[in-house]
Amino acid sequence: MSEEFTVLVIEDDIGTRNVVAEVLRADGIATDVADGYSSGRQAFAPGKYQVAIIDDQLGDGSGTQLCREIKAMDPSVTLFLFAGDSENVRLEALSCGVTEVLQKPYDLSKLSYLAKREARRTDSEVENLMG
Repeated sequence: MSEEFTVLVIEDDIGTRNVVAEVLRADGIATDVADGYSSGRQAFAPGKYQVAIIDDQLGDGSGTQLCREIKAMDPSVTLFLFAGDSENVRLEALSCGVTEVLQKPYDLSKLSYLAKREARRTDSEVENLMG
């Protein structure tokens, strides 16, 4: 896995945030965390993160709105959204560039698989650019 592949987890629930980060790190994925909309927006920088995992119901803002803002800052970032089972939220998320909507309760093995898949895709794109 590329040393430059890093995931940002934006989740206001400390328990969920810590478990997600631990699972990703255990799989060798560099992971940073933010505890809400404002801190996530502040932490995100174009090119720094290849994946952002965002909870839809952040204490200080909407996860789907944050997805829009992050995608506008860096169109190449892959976005995963934690959400309930609302079809409206799912459709809104997909329309603003979210790749995967993960419903509660979260399947951590699926999340890890998706992050590793993105890391492999990123590595492959870098190799293709370098010839």
